Amino acid sequence: YLINPLIGIFVFSFPAACCYQAAGAFGVIPHSKKFGYLVIEPNKGDTSVNSPLASLLSWGEGWHNYHHTIVKDYRHGYKWWEIDPPAWFIEKLFLGKG
Repeated sequence: YLINPLIGIFVFSFPAACCYQAAGAFGVIPHSKKFGYLVIEPNKGDTSVNSPLASLLSWGEGWHNYHHTIVKDYRHGYKWWEIDPPAWFIEKLFLGKG
C-alpha cells in the first residue's frame, strides 16, 4: 500500500466485486426457475424460464430458458429486445462482430 495507494483500493474492490457477483447469482437463479416465460420448449426435466426482472438486475443473466435449452450458444437472450450485455462483450472481443 505504501508503494501505490491504488493497490489498497484493488485489494478491497476485487473481493467486494466477487461477493456482489455471487450474491446476484444466488438471487437470480431461484427467481429464474419460477417467475417468467418460455421462448423455447425446454429440455426434459428443465424448469428454467426467462425472467425480465432477474435479467434487469443481473445484466442479462436471467434469460435462463434459452440458456439452458441451447447450451452451446454463448447468448442468453433470444428475442431482439432481451438485453444481453455479456453476449455483446463476447461478440466485440472474441468474434469480431459489431
